Amino acid sequence: MFPDYCGSGLINLMQSVANACGGRVQRYPELHALPAERLSEARHIVLLVADGLGQMMLDTLPGTHHLRRQHLSTMSSVFPSTTASAIPSFMSGLAHVLFRNRPDAGGPAIEHTC
Repeated sequence: MFPDYCGSGLINLMQSVANACGGRVQRYPELHALPAERLSEARHIVLLVADGLGQMMLDTLPGTHHLRRQHLSTMSSVFPSTTASAIPSFMSGLAHVLFRNRPDAGGPAIEHTC
């Protein structure tokens, strides 16, 4: 699965957080499910990252579980979807790639267009 940087990915969440905190650089669209306008109502924003918790694992929990009741939206990660790529993206709000994908070497071409 390739990342969605157009409004449904973790990069978009970070853009929403940055905008809610007064950020001025708009590199990506905000997260559709949680726009900055909604976040700006909060006095404090706490970001808790549950590394490895995907939608399939969440779906195994009973519907009454706290995580299921608070679930707002499913987001895509970065590419490659590894901790080493995702954590810098959380920290900076930018899509980080640890290696260059070369279509001429059989790898996928990753383009960011919204």
